[in-house]
Amino acid sequence: MPNWYLKMNESPRLDLISQVIQRLNQENISYCVLRNYEFLLENRDPQKEAEKSVDMVVLQDDLPKLEAIFFSLGFSKREYKYSRRHHAYFKPLGKAMVSFDVQVGGVCLGDVVYLPQEDILGHRVKNSFFYVPSNNDLWIMLTIHSIIGKGYFKEEYKKIITFLTPNLDQQYVITTLETIFTLAVAKDVYRLVSENRFEDLLRRRHQLSGM
Repeated sequence: MPNWYLKMNESPRLDLISQVIQRLNQENISYCVLRNYEFLLENRDPQKEAEKSVDMVVLQDDLPKLEAIFFSLGFSKREYKYSRRHHAYFKPLGKAMVSFDVQVGGVCLGDVVYLPQEDILGHRVKNSFFYVPSNNDLWIMLTIHSIIGKGYFKEEYKKIITFLTPNLDQQYVITTLETIFTLAVAKDVYRLVSENRFEDLLRRRHQLSGM
């Protein structure tokens, strides 16, 4: 057992989350932790609201193995009524709750996949002991999640997006955005975000064709 794992017992929630991820690694399950994973890198208890549920995507064919791992560790399952591609697994831990929000087959809005599993899992990179999205896919995901999912850009997301922008594969990003928007809107979204005009984009999002 690796040394980092032995140091985690002072945080039961962190310990349990890490156990799950280690089991996914051991079973060769294709997964990717999507965002808000800084607490794992910093080896600390989840503190922010966004850290209280681990957002993850998993290969469609690996879902049965993933569920078997969750159930073996005492998790229960809750299915989302609005999407067949979202599954939630949770376990009470004292006064706290450990939960995973798992998207199956790719990153999606409802049941509409905009980052297919071939892309998000094919491009994933290992960060510490777990897998995370590539820079291109992280930029796309945070941008679409902010525009459509939330209707605003978190300050921390703005910083990440701004940092990633100079080294993006522009053609790949625009082509992927086009699966949600029209091509013209995809280019406009890329331009406005690249110019850090987040508020301009949000003010215009209901006026742009295809948004």
